[in-house]
Amino acid sequence: MLYAIFLLFSCNLLGEALVRGAKIPIPGPVLGLVILALGLIIDLRLRSASATDLNSNTVGKTADNLLGVLGLLLVPAGVGIVEKVEVFHHYGVGLAIAIAGSVIATLVCAVFSFLLTERLVLLLRRKDRAVE
Repeated sequence: MLYAIFLLFSCNLLGEALVRGAKIPIPGPVLGLVILALGLIIDLRLRSASATDLNSNTVGKTADNLLGVLGLLLVPAGVGIVEKVEVFHHYGVGLAIAIAGSVIATLVCAVFSFLLTERLVLLLRRKDRAVE
């Protein structure tokens, strides 16, 4: 598990360093996730076909554990909102519209990403079966 946490944080750090060093206009953690995904794809290609289940991988198990406690990371945001409640009284309607719009956009993008990933995985599996 320590190796997997090191790998996750290293990809995050590498993404941050690349974004700040090259002044790329995307968030560092997003680039870190792309680096992690590419690394996992390369690792999957190098391993045997029997090791394709990410949940049996230490990185997959660690990611599941981190996602399980993700709610704890949102507590500081809630505290910040309560601390600045007067801002909500003044800009409440605009903030509510912005938050609702961003949540809907995020959900639509997440669903699209999951569907695209599912299709790519099925396509790769068919391709691997055709090669055999």
